[in-house]
Amino acid sequence: MNSKNEILVQKRAACKKNHPNKRCMWASWHVHAGETIVEWAMREVYEELGIKTKESDYKFIYEYIVDETWEIAQIYLLKLDLDINEFKVQKEEVSEVKWLSYDEFKELFNSEDFVEHSDEYREFTLNILKENFTK
Repeated sequence: MNSKNEILVQKRAACKKNHPNKRCMWASWHVHAGETIVEWAMREVYEELGIKTKESDYKFIYEYIVDETWEIAQIYLLKLDLDINEFKVQKEEVSEVKWLSYDEFKELFNSEDFVEHSDEYREFTLNILKENFTK
């Protein structure tokens, strides 16, 4: 998010095996052995978006567990006040980034243009974002 309460979303590259050309939240990865989640996030943000961050930039929000897929997601908030032109996207991963208002994000998040998620996860994510908009 930024101080204007906008959410950064990315469009996945057309060459991606999974969900090509779909919009998604720009900071979601699978952590490798030996790395902390924040170390991995810092590296991926730099690799995919060309932005250097530090550990203290990340605020832990919540841990979300999906039993059906054996997935554990730790959700962090990263506030960045950058112009869209300051991002240097990794073309093999990302074709575009843009800032959206909460209402714009909500509409996109619930559309077919966004990577598919369960209704429970969508509701959970929207609530977390709304709670953190003015903080």
